Amino acid sequence: MITFHPETLSDKKLQKNIPHFLKIMGKLKHTSLIITLPNADAGNKSIFTSILNFSKRNKNTKCFKSLGQKLYFSTLKYCDLVVGNSSSGIIEAPSFNIPTIDIGDRQGGRIKGPS
Repeated sequence: MITFHPETLSDKKLQKNIPHFLKIMGKLKHTSLIITLPNADAGNKSIFTSILNFSKRNKNTKCFKSLGQKLYFSTLKYCDLVVGNSSSGIIEAPSFNIPTIDIGDRQGGRIKGPS
């Protein structure tokens, strides 16, 4: 599960590096990728565009505007890893014993589980 939102309080390096991150994810041809689109915070357009372009080029990728809480939890149950900067990586993912790679500063200062 991959979710990136704009970093509203930083220098916005993350938004600029999303295409590089996706290029690396594109090498995982035998891994199913589920990507949820960014929220409506300022700076979301570049992330949104990068993800949509990536999902069009990679058949192993499914992209969703929003899964809603019930479907998100149902999907998360079958994921091996959560990557991105969403609070779900430090709040919901640990409840499912799913490891998280938290990228950037968006969740800085929040309590995080050991996963």
